[in-house]
Amino acid sequence: MDAIEAEWRVKALVIGGIVLLLCGVTIALSLLFGRELRRREAMQAELERLSLTDALTRLPNRRAFEDAGARAWEEARRGGRPLSLLIVDADHFKRFNDRYGHQVGDEVLQGLARCLSASVHRPRDLVSRIGGEEFAILLPDTDQAGALRIAEKVHAEVSTLAIGSAGIGAGAVTVSIGLASAVPTAAAITALMDLYRLADGALYEAKAGGRNQTRCTKLQDIPAASQKWGLQVVGAS
Repeated sequence: MDAIEAEWRVKALVIGGIVLLLCGVTIALSLLFGRELRRREAMQAELERLSLTDALTRLPNRRAFEDAGARAWEEARRGGRPLSLLIVDADHFKRFNDRYGHQVGDEVLQGLARCLSASVHRPRDLVSRIGGEEFAILLPDTDQAGALRIAEKVHAEVSTLAIGSAGIGAGAVTVSIGLASAVPTAAAITALMDLYRLADGALYEAKAGGRNQTRCTKLQDIPAASQKWGLQVVGAS
C-alpha cells in the first residue's frame, strides 16, 4: 500500500504541477491578450481622432464638422433652439503664398486657427477647418446677435495676428465672414447644409463688398407662401 500510495503521490504531484503550469500560461496569455486588445483599441481611437483632425491646424476637419453639425442640428430641431454658423475665409490668401511661399502660408493658417479658437469658449462651440483657407464656427443655441458678437471677436483676434518669420505685422491678415442663423423648424431651412449655403452666400457678399467684414443672412417674413433671404451688412470691428 505504501508503494502504491507513493507512486500515486508522485503522479498527483506531476499532474498538479502540469495543471498549475497550464493555469499560469493561460493567465499570462489572458493578460497579454488583454493588453494587446487595449493597445489596439487605443490605436483605433487615435486613428479615429486623426481622421477627424486637420493635420496642419490641429482643428477638427470637414468630416468632424459635418458629424458634429448633424448632431447640433438635430438637437436644435428637437428643442426649437437657434443654431448659428460662421464661415470664415482668409482675405487674399493666395498673395501670401505667392509672395512668401507655402511655408509662411501654412503659418498664416495656423495663426488663424489659434485666433478662431480664442474667439469661442463654450465646450459645444466648434471651430473647424473646412478646406484651404476656409474655416467654420458652429454655434449651438446661439441667435444672430450672439453670433455677431463672436464674429466681432474673430475680427479683433485676427487683427493681432503677426508672422514674425516673414515680417508680416499685425493687421496685415484679415478675414471675411459669412453668418447665418436659424431655428431648424423654419420651413425654408431643412438641413445643416441649407444653413451652410446661406452662410457661404453671405461670405461671397462680404468678399464682393470689400473684404475684412461680416455679412449675415436674415430670414425675412413675407406674406407669400415662400420666404426669402436678405443680406445685412455688419462692419468688422
